[in-house]
Amino acid sequence: MKTFALLLTLVASTAAAQDTCPCPPPPPPPPSWTGSLGAGLALTGGNSDTESYNLSFNALYDRKQKNLFRADGLYLHADADGEAITNSSSLSLRDEYKVAARVFLFGEVRYYRDTFKDIDYLISPLVGVGVNVINEKETKLSFDVGVGGQIEKDQLQPRTSDGAVSAGQRLRLRISDNARLYEGANALWKMNDFGDALYRFEIGLSASISKRMEMKLGFRDDYKTRPPRTTIKKNDTSILATIVFKIA
Repeated sequence: MKTFALLLTLVASTAAAQDTCPCPPPPPPPPSWTGSLGAGLALTGGNSDTESYNLSFNALYDRKQKNLFRADGLYLHADADGEAITNSSSLSLRDEYKVAARVFLFGEVRYYRDTFKDIDYLISPLVGVGVNVINEKETKLSFDVGVGGQIEKDQLQPRTSDGAVSAGQRLRLRISDNARLYEGANALWKMNDFGDALYRFEIGLSASISKRMEMKLGFRDDYKTRPPRTTIKKNDTSILATIVFKIA
């Protein structure tokens, strides 16, 4: 009996010690806010002196629930022999609300300005619906359509307001642990004249340099079917090399 009682005491003591032993804490939840800041610079000299730079930012708010907020901005500027040859900026604010496993509603405001296209500003508030065709950790592919309006002010011309229709596509693909491919396209048409439209396409690669920094190399094409003047080219392309610092 004494031996049996001793065994019971030993088992109880071991169980109590296991209950009170420190256990590793659970991993912290991913941050709700993530974002990045980017900058790129290019200088050339010799027969011609050129200077170009780009500034960009990205912010994302995602609590892994129904709402997702995204903000993106880009500024491009280039000089050749002391004269500006590129000066454009764009901004997009977008909120998505998930209504089904793959379907979401969205509200969005876009801003676009291009001095050399004579566009002082083009603002387009939109609402619409989209679908996440692929929504995996390694691959994300979505399509959306929207409706709203656009307000455009061109140089030396009065401001105009029209209804607008939009369509967009977005792809994010993880190629390896340190590299990602990104691609996107969107279109904005005037309701009363679908021949007057603004198209944008972009594609690029990003590679991690460290935990907080990455290198991005991208191509971007903006195409305005009807510029304010016939002497203005419809197409503007840019190749961007950017160092990106991740905020979170």
